[in-house]
Amino acid sequence: MLVGVAVLLLGYSLFRENLSARLTRDWPWKLRLLDIQSAVTAVLCTGGAALARAQYARTVLPAIGYGGRVVANTAPNERLAWMCKLLNGGQEVAMPEATARAVSWRSGRTSS
Repeated sequence: MLVGVAVLLLGYSLFRENLSARLTRDWPWKLRLLDIQSAVTAVLCTGGAALARAQYARTVLPAIGYGGRVVANTAPNERLAWMCKLLNGGQEVAMPEATARAVSWRSGRTSS
C-alpha cells in the first residue's frame, strides 16, 4: 500500500511540475507535496523494501514433505503398522495447526 501511495505522490509531483505557472496558483495545484527527487526516492525505497520483504518471506517459507512405510513390531502384539513421517525442508520451524487422519480399508481380493 505504501508503494501505491508513493507512486501517486510521484504522479502528482510530475503532473504539477508540467503545469503552467497560472494553473499552479489555484487550488489544488497550489499544494506542493514533494519535489520530484523526493518522490522518486520514496518510490524506490518503498518498492525496494517491499521486494526485500517478499523475497525474505519466500526464503523462510516452510517446505513440508511426508513419507510413510509399513514397519514391523511397532504396533501392539507385534503387528505391522503404517509409520508416517513429516519433513520440514525450510529454514524456519514449521508448526502444524491441524492434523487429520483417514483410514480406508481395502480388500486384498479382487472380484472378477
